[in-house]
Amino acid sequence: MTETYDNSNHGAMFKVRQKRSEKSPDLFGNIEPVCPSCRCKTRFKISGWFKQPRDTNKPKYISLALQHDDEMDQRPASERSGHQAGGQQQQFNDDDIPF
Repeated sequence: MTETYDNSNHGAMFKVRQKRSEKSPDLFGNIEPVCPSCRCKTRFKISGWFKQPRDTNKPKYISLALQHDDEMDQRPASERSGHQAGGQQQQFNDDDIPF
């Protein structure tokens, strides 16, 4: 029996072995969040930097940045934009407001 792993709403980050510059991320990886309204899954590259706050009494933290992973997303661009793939967008109607 073959089980497939659903990577939805999961990701992983790995330490960069050799940074290209001082501003390069310390961590990198991928994440695949699912839109709660349309259930569309999109893959993102995730980067992280170890940061030290100005107030040294506070703990260190990781600053994160996401970038859409166009190379890994095999869907046509028309389906990627606007959450139109696999979901329905509800139209707002002023008649629904009771006042």
